[in-house]
Amino acid sequence: MYDDYVIEWDLAFAEYLKKLASIFLKETPDLWPNIVSRLASDPASFEDDEDDDYGMVEVLDCSGGDLDNRALLQAFMQVLRAEGVIEEIDYKGEGEEGLLATFAANRYYNLTKDFASTDELKTRLLALTRYDEIGK
Repeated sequence: MYDDYVIEWDLAFAEYLKKLASIFLKETPDLWPNIVSRLASDPASFEDDEDDDYGMVEVLDCSGGDLDNRALLQAFMQVLRAEGVIEEIDYKGEGEEGLLATFAANRYYNLTKDFASTDELKTRLLALTRYDEIGK
């Protein structure tokens, strides 16, 4: 991809992401620090990975060789997606109405186990995200 990668991310930003990773990736505490270490020391090694489970090749490709805060954040988001912590939803292009509301309500229920408030949240989100055709 690129002959030389330049590490330009801010150390304070990297530390902030490390703290977030310790919260979101509790079950795999070494995952994010290992990826950051590898990105910092030998980013080209990701190019040879046959199993790019975390999409680091895409991060490197989009970076243009300059691994700045944006690239590090993109890598973090890729890891969170791959680990199932977050989902990517195109709100405006929902395949069917209610996907965003259902996703948010399910996540909320998983955190609270409170069916009544989850149902209320879903109802409100459905009302907020309802598709309304605009007449000409």
